[in-house]
Amino acid sequence: MVGGILKKAGAKVDEVEAYQMTLPKKNAPLLKDVLKGKLDLVVFASSNTARNYLELARIAKVEKLAKQIPVACIGPITRKSAEQMGLNVVIQPKQSTMPDLVEAIVDFLRNNYGY
Repeated sequence: MVGGILKKAGAKVDEVEAYQMTLPKKNAPLLKDVLKGKLDLVVFASSNTARNYLELARIAKVEKLAKQIPVACIGPITRKSAEQMGLNVVIQPKQSTMPDLVEAIVDFLRNNYGY
């Protein structure tokens, strides 16, 4: 997307794929086991991880349970994606950084679970 815009503007662009997001379907049974335990929170740093989480939950037939667990999202884009999928977003830090996300999670756990 960005590469196409830059090319149209006359830039020479070399696209290099740094990583590829894939759905680890073999982990669906593991997710099912984890969700059936006691979880305080699920954390997402990207919309793709939230989508993969929910897709694995569908495969494992625990989608309803997956949607009940509180979710922390690093920023507004991830939050919007997660909420559109029906996830229970309870945390989004003011700044979209890992340190701020961790601080928001610690505050949430202290205030809600006494950690």
